[in-house]
Amino acid sequence: CDYFDMIGGTSTGGLIALMLGRVRLTVNECIAAYNEIAPVAFTKIHHRINLRNGETQGRFDHFALK
Repeated sequence: CDYFDMIGGTSTGGLIALMLGRVRLTVNECIAAYNEIAPVAFTKIHHRINLRNGETQGRFDHFALK
């Protein structure tokens, strides 16, 4: 976070950007935290689309990050 004016990303990159920029973890701390979080947060759940009401379910469960 000391080298960038702005940092961002989506999915994995967004998670890393938050850990480095907002939480201000060091690179080594970020790698360790990511290795712990990734298997839980990025385990695919069954992707479904409900045709009756148009609702969709995401590929990953957002509750894992909480």
